[in-house]
Amino acid sequence: MSLSPIKWFTNGKLKLLAKNKGKIDRELLQLFGWKGCYLWGVEYDIPPRTAGIYVYSHEWEKEFLYVGQTTNIRNRAFNKSHHKLSWIIKKFEDFPFAYYDQSNVDRDIYVYYKEVKEQYFNNSLKRSLIWCEALTIGLLKPEFQDDISDIYDFSTRTGVLRFEDNEDEDEQNE
Repeated sequence: MSLSPIKWFTNGKLKLLAKNKGKIDRELLQLFGWKGCYLWGVEYDIPPRTAGIYVYSHEWEKEFLYVGQTTNIRNRAFNKSHHKLSWIIKKFEDFPFAYYDQSNVDRDIYVYYKEVKEQYFNNSLKRSLIWCEALTIGLLKPEFQDDISDIYDFSTRTGVLRFEDNEDEDEQNE
């Protein structure tokens, strides 16, 4: 079965995306088949150890925060020592005008995820992950993506095209 990244993202519900004029909120993301749980809930709602895309959000914010890709959703997306997640948590802890409990920010972080399989796109798993990550970033426009992403930005000619898997470093630090 070969999919396009947009059909993968929406579970084939392209009309629903069009009806919402491309504006995606958390409810619509769930209608598209994205699963998720709070960081603290990982023991109760165990995420898979499969490849996929993950999205960080904060309970009190409307916007999505960051989109990433991984070959192991559970180990990467739910790892509090993951440098991008720790950056997000620190940003919320240090926000001077917060209306939420800044002492337990990690309890307010929700992680959405969706599996990507190599056979979905008739391509390598790594290339499929890159496609799906790029599409997800484009659709969700995460608030902190530019601040902490290492994806290449063609307009400013900065960043790095990631065709190599750098997750081994993060998993060794666990």
